[in-house]
Amino acid sequence: MGCLDENLLFELTIGQLDGAALTEAELHLDGCERCRRAVAEALRTSEAAAPPPPPLVRRGSAIGRY
Repeated sequence: MGCLDENLLFELTIGQLDGAALTEAELHLDGCERCRRAVAEALRTSEAAAPPPPPLVRRGSAIGRY
């Protein structure tokens, strides 16, 4: 397997790879510094661009009329 392409990197960073594709990507990352850095950078930038999670609502809290 060659280096991970942009689509595989994207799917990996958002958790959409599974099964054989995920195993293959993980094995590749074990031996490829370049791809490990690309995944790390993608995760770093995706977390920075993501909106903050909504505040947690406690059990029993009133929400609107409910």
